[in-house]
Amino acid sequence: MNQMKKIIVLLFFFSFFEIFPEPPKTKQPDPLAKSANVYHTVDKSMIRKLVVSLGYSIISDEERLMILGYQDSKVGLMFSNETSIQFYSSFNSDKANKVNLANRWNQKMRYSRSYLDTDGRLILESDFDYSGGVSEESIREFLQKFQILNSQFTTLLILAE
Repeated sequence: MNQMKKIIVLLFFFSFFEIFPEPPKTKQPDPLAKSANVYHTVDKSMIRKLVVSLGYSIISDEERLMILGYQDSKVGLMFSNETSIQFYSSFNSDKANKVNLANRWNQKMRYSRSYLDTDGRLILESDFDYSGGVSEESIREFLQKFQILNSQFTTLLILAE
């Protein structure tokens, strides 16, 4: 059993890119397609509608913070101003190599960052700035990317020694 665990750990570390591929790239717009509506401010009701349509449940909804449930996770969606949002996940872990896991994540992954907070929890964050205008589809893609990133980070924590 112990040898099997070592093999799994070795496979994980030697195939990090294979297990954790980069999230799908944003689709290239079709120049012949009808242009999407561009919003310069995003109403919170639009965000509510989008998160629910993607399978999130709204656990709490305050002025600047929405707590969402997705699968077995709770994530925060913070509204820092009228032109950006940030996803935030916190992970309690007793792994001795938490700093190394966060550093490895930051070296290999895009669209997010990981770090240890002052309480020793691993944090995964992803920002979305729409100050120049944004379509509903762009917001939807950001929300979907975070679902993927959050799942990949969870898997990293489970498999890492």
